[in-house]
Amino acid sequence: MGCNSESCYSGGSDARIRCWKIPDLGMDPYDGYDPSVLHTVLDGHTDAVWSLAFSLARNRLASCSADGTVRIWDPCSGSCLSTYNGDSKNGTPTSVAFSSTDATRVVAAFQTGRAVLYDAEASCPILTFEGRPAGGASQINQVVSHPTQPVTITAHDDRGIRFLDNRTGKG
Repeated sequence: MGCNSESCYSGGSDARIRCWKIPDLGMDPYDGYDPSVLHTVLDGHTDAVWSLAFSLARNRLASCSADGTVRIWDPCSGSCLSTYNGDSKNGTPTSVAFSSTDATRVVAAFQTGRAVLYDAEASCPILTFEGRPAGGASQINQVVSHPTQPVTITAHDDRGIRFLDNRTGKG
């Protein structure tokens, strides 16, 4: 959902992010399709968009894609403000989330089992979270931010869940 609750966002296998206007609640659900509902299309990724996250505090949209990149967008202007992991050194990103305690930070999870905290204002990585202990890496399928603490929570392919400290990077 967008900052004014009048829009929502979707990512697709066509590498595009679409910004949709939420129709009026009084609208008849059986009315025909209204093309004005599609507000904007954000282009920049070159492969499927896997995950989106919106920061209400900063009016920013984060996306991650099978092209190996994480991007920060200004959804009002439609411009890409920064791109991370362009060299794909962390692998393919699978999920993104803004930090609930610091809206200038975004966490990206990767299929390699790594998670990275980025500073969206300075356009740089801050820290790479500590890898899993014995048992090896397992793809991270979802990353979320704790609502009140500087903690990142990752859900892994092997059904494991980790709680990671955003200040130290340790689990």
